[in-house]
Amino acid sequence: MAREDEVETILSAFREPERQVPASRILAGEVRVPAEAGVYAWFFEPARLGIRGGYYEVLVEGQALLYVGMVPSRRDSKKKLRDRIRNHLRNTARQSTLRLSLGALLMEKLSLEPKARPDGRVDFDVTESILSGWIAEHGSISWVSHPAPWQIEGSLVRALGVPLNLYGNEGHPFFQILTSARARVREAARNKNQLLLQES
Repeated sequence: MAREDEVETILSAFREPERQVPASRILAGEVRVPAEAGVYAWFFEPARLGIRGGYYEVLVEGQALLYVGMVPSRRDSKKKLRDRIRNHLRNTARQSTLRLSLGALLMEKLSLEPKARPDGRVDFDVTESILSGWIAEHGSISWVSHPAPWQIEGSLVRALGVPLNLYGNEGHPFFQILTSARARVREAARNKNQLLLQES
């Protein structure tokens, strides 16, 4: 459990505009994310995701802090900030819960095509690149080094009031909206698979 002053220190850092780095600059190699353990926050313009005022608490120069992550998430993991942020930027919705949530909220707007995989998870198949482009254009990231981020996850999620986190965030007013949006992605993926089976 994180101390109140520790959470406030991290929150203060996330409120500093100069610490926000556009995702496009990381992808272009202009800014290098450190290979350290820590906490990171994603900022987006909430209106682009259909998230209205009252569902977020931290707004910095027009962008709201909508998702917070920790890496590593457990003591025995060797993952670092650089690994996890690259995952959100370049991989698929199977490897990134943030990508799955963003894709769920943007599915119709971006014409994303969800696909169910043999492991039971879903991604956006050939349209993952469209989602990657949207994240690069509209997302910004901030991070803070921390020696044991797994110890502060629950406290930080609750303190920041972030709408795109589901784990440990059941009391957030956006929880059911996001849960329903993600369920629609899975349903669309199942329907697509059934259609393909019928046509084969």
